[in-house]
Amino acid sequence: MTGRTSGLQRDVEIVRRRAWVFIPFFVLGLIVAIVLHQRSSGTSSATSTIQLQTSIYDLASGGDQGFKVYDAQAMTRLPEFRQEVIDKIGDKSFDYSRFAIILNPNVTTEGVSSGNLVVTITDASRAKATTYQHAFVDVFTKEFTSPDGLFRTHFVKQQEAVATAADQQYQAAYQKLQQAVQQAGIDVPLSQLANSDQTGGYLDQLAQDRANTAAELARTDAAIQTVGGDASGAGGAVASSVLGQPVAGADAAAALKQHALVLGDAIKTIDTQLGAATGTTLPAGLGAQVQQVRALDAARTTAARDVANAQAAVASAFSSADATNTASGGNVSSLLALVAIVIGVTVVFGLIAIYLLEWLSQLRAASVSEA
Repeated sequence: MTGRTSGLQRDVEIVRRRAWVFIPFFVLGLIVAIVLHQRSSGTSSATSTIQLQTSIYDLASGGDQGFKVYDAQAMTRLPEFRQEVIDKIGDKSFDYSRFAIILNPNVTTEGVSSGNLVVTITDASRAKATTYQHAFVDVFTKEFTSPDGLFRTHFVKQQEAVATAADQQYQAAYQKLQQAVQQAGIDVPLSQLANSDQTGGYLDQLAQDRANTAAELARTDAAIQTVGGDASGAGGAVASSVLGQPVAGADAAAALKQHALVLGDAIKTIDTQLGAATGTTLPAGLGAQVQQVRALDAARTTAARDVANAQAAVASAFSSADATNTASGGNVSSLLALVAIVIGVTVVFGLIAIYLLEWLSQLRAASVSEA
């Protein structure tokens, strides 16, 4: 080379003269890419830990029953929630049951509830697992925090279902009482007999006790119908919401039925006390029937008030869902990544080898000239 030859031209000339050195390193790059591709192939796991919290600022006593983190987990089992996630994913054949959903409650007190909802899904492709993960988190966050989301609307619907059941029980008992009064020839307005707004101290207390017990029984019966034979975490969440304590999914139905039996026995005891208290003024058996209708009237009034309390709670509630997403495993070696590995190994190690050979060549030339 002449003295006018630039450093870049010199380097280019060296690389062109020894370009054959790149060949073995190109083969090495292919081998490295294949090995990395095989090792990275497998099942990818995408996990989201969603920190949940609900706070109700306008809370009537007991107005948050059905509006806690247990119910947030139960929301994920609703058919409309499942369908929304599937629609978000964009694959109608997607199996929603692939999501593993676990609730870890932290704080559950009146008006405040918090916990962590852990959602995991696996797939051979990390990209797909991440897509499914984000779809679930997006839908859950929207339905949990939005004013018109499923978490709130389903809570109000549950209270409305209890109110409807209580009213139906009252109407049925009222019809029976009407027939009994007509047969007994009692000259007392039926509306007065059936009205739960009575005076008398002891009777008032018994009627209130029965109303509270009947309302709890109606809530329990509604939960039993909801749970059915569901032994999953959703059934446990429903039972936990009614009973006020953690219940495993496998034990949900049995625990609710046992609770219903206890409530039924309590109502029978109260009915006996009511019948004894009214037996001197009404024919035998009719007094207890009158008090039952009054208790059911109080129960439906309580249920209607609970609906109003639920609507107020929903309007004043604050809920947050903060998700932390992680992913591991899976085939992360895309075609572009494999090509980049091959090029990187070929160029980097090839240039190192070329300049090493050039340096050794110059050393040999210097040794020969000195000799």
